[in-house]
Amino acid sequence: MRKGIFRLTAVFLLLLFWGRLVATAVTLSATFDEPLHVLQGLFFWRQWSLLSVVQNPPLVNALMGVPLRLAFHPLLPPEASGPVFQDWLKVSQQFFWQASDNGLQMVFVGRLAVICLALLLGALLLRWAGQWFGRDAGLLTLILYTFDPNVLANASLATTDLGTAVFMTLAAYAVWRYWTTQDAGKPTGWRQYLWVGVTVGLAFASKFSGIILVPALVLAAIWRQLGRQKRTSWGHAFRELAGWLLIGTVVFLLIYRFDWTSLQMDFSLQQTHQLEGHSSFLFGQVNVGGWWYYFPVLFAVKTPLAILLLVGLGLFLFVRRWPWSWPQVWVWLLVGGVAGASLISRVNIGYRYLLPILPLLFVLFGGIWPELKSRGRLAIGLALLWVVVESAWLHPHYLAYFNQLAGGPSQGWRVAVDSNLDWGQDLAALADFEHEHLPEPYQVAWLGSVPLAVYGIENGRPMPIWPHGREDPLTDPFYPPLPASGSYVLSATQLQGVYLKNRDRFAWFQEHEPSDRIGYSLFVYDVPAAGPAVGLGLSGIGPAMIASGDYTAAFQSNDVRPRWFDARTSLLWPAGGSEEVWTAVGAGHLPQNPLLNSLYPESGPVLTGSQVLDGQTWQYGLYQWDLSFFAELLEQPEVTADFGWSAEPVVGAATWSEKRLALAEKPLFEETFSLSGYQVEVTEEAVTLLGYWNVQQPPQDEVKIFVHLLDASGQLISQHDGLDVDWRWLQPGDAFAQLHVVSLPADLPPGTYALQLGLYHTDDGGRLPLAVADTTTDRVLLQTIEIGQ
Repeated sequence: MRKGIFRLTAVFLLLLFWGRLVATAVTLSATFDEPLHVLQGLFFWRQWSLLSVVQNPPLVNALMGVPLRLAFHPLLPPEASGPVFQDWLKVSQQFFWQASDNGLQMVFVGRLAVICLALLLGALLLRWAGQWFGRDAGLLTLILYTFDPNVLANASLATTDLGTAVFMTLAAYAVWRYWTTQDAGKPTGWRQYLWVGVTVGLAFASKFSGIILVPALVLAAIWRQLGRQKRTSWGHAFRELAGWLLIGTVVFLLIYRFDWTSLQMDFSLQQTHQLEGHSSFLFGQVNVGGWWYYFPVLFAVKTPLAILLLVGLGLFLFVRRWPWSWPQVWVWLLVGGVAGASLISRVNIGYRYLLPILPLLFVLFGGIWPELKSRGRLAIGLALLWVVVESAWLHPHYLAYFNQLAGGPSQGWRVAVDSNLDWGQDLAALADFEHEHLPEPYQVAWLGSVPLAVYGIENGRPMPIWPHGREDPLTDPFYPPLPASGSYVLSATQLQGVYLKNRDRFAWFQEHEPSDRIGYSLFVYDVPAAGPAVGLGLSGIGPAMIASGDYTAAFQSNDVRPRWFDARTSLLWPAGGSEEVWTAVGAGHLPQNPLLNSLYPESGPVLTGSQVLDGQTWQYGLYQWDLSFFAELLEQPEVTADFGWSAEPVVGAATWSEKRLALAEKPLFEETFSLSGYQVEVTEEAVTLLGYWNVQQPPQDEVKIFVHLLDASGQLISQHDGLDVDWRWLQPGDAFAQLHVVSLPADLPPGTYALQLGLYHTDDGGRLPLAVADTTTDRVLLQTIEIGQ
């Protein structure tokens, strides 16, 4: 090929590569790990002592930090003295999405830094393969590199995986160049020798896996020494290696700033991670620590078939060429080192760990071209065309690539998830989908660290599971065997339950086809209502703790709308929007107070049962209530509906009758709760008040009810504050009873006392107003009581 055409073609391929990477970086949402890597890069240039954010050597993160430092001047979290371990995921979320208004821009700039590294690697591969096998081979290598979907996926993200491939390839090339120069009888010089040591150090500093260079270097040096016609002394050969490793170690420590504490912490955390293992998924199985065959299988299903054929051809030609030349042995040793390390790794979470072998394989594939005749070259050309077309068709969803052995990207979720397919990259697409198809609230479970609001997602409600909540069956409204009606958006990793306490949480969805898909990582399900709308109050138990048979027999519906309350001090009647009303009370949660206990039917629960969950047995009783229950309750003679108010700031029992004005209507506080009635009992130890409330609208924040006991002058003697119904789940039309036990001082003199009641916001103590005539008040005057007489 003529030199001019060669250069133009190479420039065109690199520009096309750059354009596709930038377009992908603009399109995809920030993935789970990216904020952590960008934060590490920002920290690197802010203070001398390093912080252990990503638990890996800091070189690639530091390179990300250079443009970030120039383009932004963010107010970083307070400086820490030394590599203290923190919940860096939480710190990164607070920094990027709460303290900053340009978090997405910072992630994008971090991606641009990695894109620059990817372009440099492309130029390096072109040069290496061209010098080794000729210009045609160089272009073949460059085409494979710039169109490989796994390269494109990771080269557009602000993570360290592509950077590791860059610096390991750079070190491999530097060693190859140095030794081939020696073999050609040309002088090498100290600068070239020093450069090899520097590149080895850069590989060490890109990731701890760079240590694979050491055994590969030793074995390659031995092989080269054995095969040389004019051997140098073994001592000279090993002094050469020792010098490179010494220089590399110094470079590595310089990048670590000789911060032994940080280095020790990073290495220790990585070692612990490897020993403990990571939750992994493969072909429907979840396992902590993975499988030895995880990465071989992954390589087989996520590498384009055309490239797999080239791998087979390359190995065949290599084996046939005995005795093997040291350059081939050197590169294959590095490939084998990375592949061999993957077999014993207990962190099986992504193809990206194999990324360093791809550039090396592409260089070797370039060597196939000169050995082939016209038919062989035609076959290689068709293989390249296959890779190019497949890559272009998938744009920009390279992360989700799976080949035909796995059924393509649409079936990849059945084989492997996490960073192989689902890394939070489709949130921006979810925002667009929501705008057109999801006008009502829906449930979301995704593997990502970026809040939904960052992408303008308004209707999505994060499910309370990792990483966006604590998986607690006591407070989780989701019922796995029979999901409630509505829309759900589930990511592939969450669908498979890889990181969930209950790995079968979404088994129902696995057995049903999604109604739509967003990208390749998000599945949309529309679950229709089947049965009546059931309001379900829960105390001391969650929906998942109700046995499936009891759940179906009692409710006969999937349109079950849970609310929570504490049955020991309250009773929730969840009738709002419901055709049937039920409560489920766990063992030990029935009320002991006679006033509250009398509200339950004497016959007991309709159904009792138990369920074993996580090794613990949960017992419960299910109660069904008539729709007229609450209205009938208010008609009981012991329930009072006499309410008063006063414009005076203080009204005591002595002036109660003259200053208390009757309310014409039931008191409604700030359009939220209205008091419909109450009961009072007086003993020597306490005044017990049971208030009956209707929900007009749920409050916007937490509120509590106060009950004050006042003396003759209006001074506060005792009080009780409480609301034991979870306000976050209430619906208009619900009703509840709240118990207040106002303790009496032991030395309280006999006399006439008064009760007043109101509500206040717990965050600032401000009372909720009550509209009366043309004014407002902040309390209801109930009645006077006689104590000790």
